[in-house]
Amino acid sequence: GVNLKRSRHLLPVLPCALVFVGLAYHRILEQHRWGLVLGVVVMVGGSITHLVQASQQFVDKQNRLDQRPELMAGRWLAETFPDSTSMLFDMYAYVPSQFQNTFRLIGQSYVLVNHFEPDLLLIRDATAHDYSNRAEAPRARMGEQSFLDRHFFYRYLTEGHIPTYRLLRQFDRISIYERTVPRVRTEGTPKERWWHLVKSHLNKRHYGVVSARWTIGYLHTIWGDEEDAKREFRLAREASNFAMRVYKHGIRALEIGRVDEAKSAYAAALQSTQGQSAGYRSEMRENLSFQYLKAGLFAEAAAEADTALSLNLALLKAAFQKAGAELSLGGGNRGKLLFDQAVARFGPQDAGETVLRILVDRQVGAAQDLLDQYYPETTP
Repeated sequence: GVNLKRSRHLLPVLPCALVFVGLAYHRILEQHRWGLVLGVVVMVGGSITHLVQASQQFVDKQNRLDQRPELMAGRWLAETFPDSTSMLFDMYAYVPSQFQNTFRLIGQSYVLVNHFEPDLLLIRDATAHDYSNRAEAPRARMGEQSFLDRHFFYRYLTEGHIPTYRLLRQFDRISIYERTVPRVRTEGTPKERWWHLVKSHLNKRHYGVVSARWTIGYLHTIWGDEEDAKREFRLAREASNFAMRVYKHGIRALEIGRVDEAKSAYAAALQSTQGQSAGYRSEMRENLSFQYLKAGLFAEAAAEADTALSLNLALLKAAFQKAGAELSLGGGNRGKLLFDQAVARFGPQDAGETVLRILVDRQVGAAQDLLDQYYPETTP
């Protein structure tokens, strides 16, 4: 039936009704000509009134639609970011068609976000709410683990604990987050890289799984959720080449100032290499000493250099790093003596200059004197 209470519902049937009414009036035209004219005028006037009302309702509806948070967010994105910007977005969020490096997900997780490393994340409150009740995980059609991945990601993201993204803008129920650290994968053009990641995702091959799992596991640890932390760490350890992947995660965590998380990753990597040769383990310790030195953690750098040298005295980089760390810890005489010994044994190697320049940048005064002494040709 037709709803006669609302004018806009008359629009589909009004033309037909007018035709029939017109035919009826035509039959009585000869008998009631002027009455008919008056009736037509009344009818047309009423129709125009209905059309005006319907038109206004249509305009009002369009204005309301234009003010929807999804559309407001989309317009802001189009005005603010270049077309090459990459984005992940929830179902029913709106992304203008000018952006080609985008992908829509049925719920986001840190494993997927860390795979794509997008510039922006578009989060709908309704989608986050769909995964807010942890008790629903065992009954989830997508599987318990997939549900938990989304549950914890949305929770930690909205609480501001995901280390690689921060809230940029809020449009009522739409939140836009921006990436705060450089992406790991930089090969190719933005378009080439993005479509490679899309194809890999569709083939269920994901990058950065260990890093994502370790990050979420570490967040669980911080908040006292030991059981969930164990599950995440277990899933991370199941990945191939776990030791190297978690070690690289530690390096990246250290670069953005997440020292405790980096140390936990390093510890896991070192534990996983216990069965490796002394040479392999010593080189890992030597590299770890250098990472700590760059970060200004000189006590840790000295300890790792000591361990590396105890496994292999021939490690020249570890020798210079040990000297540099001691120099920075306030042991000027001891640090200088160790550096002199390293130069006497290995010569003025580039590794020594690298260490000294790191220390000069950190305003370790004695480092400049050694730089002038052993590397005068490179000193400005």
